[in-house]
Amino acid sequence: MITKNFIKSSFLYTIGGALPMATGFILLPTYVNNLSKEDYSFFIILQILFLFFQTIGILNIDISTQSYYFDYKNDPAKLRRFVGTLVSNMLMTGVVITLFFSLTGPFLFELIFPETAYSFFPYVFIAVIIGVCFSFFKSYSNFLIVRQKPERFFLLSFGNFFLTVILSILLLKLIPDSLVGPVYGRLVPVLIVFCTALVFFIKEFGIHYDKKFTKDIINYSLPSLINVIIIWALGNVDRLIISGQMEKLDLIVYDIAWKIAMILEFVLTGLTNSIYPKIMNSWADFRISKSSVEENRYHHVFTLLTIFLIALLNVASPVILPFLFKKEAYLLAINFIPLLALQFLFRGFFNLYFYPIYYFKRTKSLPRIFILLALIQVTASFTLIYYMGLMGAIAAILISKLIQVILLRQESKKVFTYKFNKVKMLYLPIFYGCLIVSGELLFRESNKIILYASEFLIITLIIGLVYKSEIISLIERNNLLRKKI
Repeated sequence: MITKNFIKSSFLYTIGGALPMATGFILLPTYVNNLSKEDYSFFIILQILFLFFQTIGILNIDISTQSYYFDYKNDPAKLRRFVGTLVSNMLMTGVVITLFFSLTGPFLFELIFPETAYSFFPYVFIAVIIGVCFSFFKSYSNFLIVRQKPERFFLLSFGNFFLTVILSILLLKLIPDSLVGPVYGRLVPVLIVFCTALVFFIKEFGIHYDKKFTKDIINYSLPSLINVIIIWALGNVDRLIISGQMEKLDLIVYDIAWKIAMILEFVLTGLTNSIYPKIMNSWADFRISKSSVEENRYHHVFTLLTIFLIALLNVASPVILPFLFKKEAYLLAINFIPLLALQFLFRGFFNLYFYPIYYFKRTKSLPRIFILLALIQVTASFTLIYYMGLMGAIAAILISKLIQVILLRQESKKVFTYKFNKVKMLYLPIFYGCLIVSGELLFRESNKIILYASEFLIITLIIGLVYKSEIISLIERNNLLRKKI
């Protein structure tokens, strides 16, 4: 049931989960307006590398908490030993990763980016440290989500957000035309939240080492490590290819559009974080492996909110961006935001098919799926970017996202039975996607504010028709409450 407590926790998880992206979005105008084209284009590469080191920083071994917590939640002693073993493994792994790249990083960086004017030290090495420390902090944040502690999750996320924004702006003003502000403005807050997470872990669970738990953690987590590396590649390969095939201006314009569209990623991730622990708890408590009416309500609301968020982002972009960016050439990003946002239309289906695979421990099937996806997207990106430019990069993403849902469905239905409202979860997103694409094709040169506002009104009317019974029921319920008052 959707309760007041659920709404509160959803708000905290959604805002807290969105803060990392909000950090980049808030600082984006400061970076773009104060860094040279050369510095900012290299900072784009640094951010991609930071995400890579965050992905492999603790070899994804923290993912095991999403399943094993529910196995041990009723046995505090076993849970304490398991989490303590997990923490010790994460710390050892982080040290090894840092040492490895401190020795091999200069050679690898020169090999992959031979034409860059920058070197591995100091900025890329700092990206290694940021990535490893943030991956540890993120593991603690995810553990708070599983344990349903939204207040602490939000406070830690907000602390990292606040310190990063303030310190980055301050350093950029004190040391202009330099990457010192953007890089060290992230390093210091990450070190602080890493230490905070470590203290909380030790205080609550201690440090332990259990060979059996270590074996379970490795067997469960390592197969999915390939998945998260490939997911990183799927989310970043387009800009790496653009940086090699196109001009710096194209890379910056695409990166701006991509970052603004990714606001949806973090908001939807926050919403997912508030929904799926509850759903998985119900799977565990009632030992079910099929959709329920209550569960489907969450999926329908998620899809509805996704469409609204995309529509709002599209309307807001041409209104707000001209006030944020001083360089008019960068405003070309407005043309690419609606199409990049289309990749989230079927995020509800991704969640629907993805989480049963994790819950029922079918993770060994995921590398095959994501390796195939990586091959498809990399091939499509190289080919379509060459022939279509930035539109080719977007087309490759949309093709990959569609195939991703199809492949996950094929695997997930082996362990879970689905039944949902096709109009709300399938036909409505398809209609809105066609509306956006037709608008971009037929009215590309028209006023963007009028175009996106018109699309917003149309989809609002359609949603009103699709959810007519729910809206009437809500109105009747409010009227009854007023009469009682």
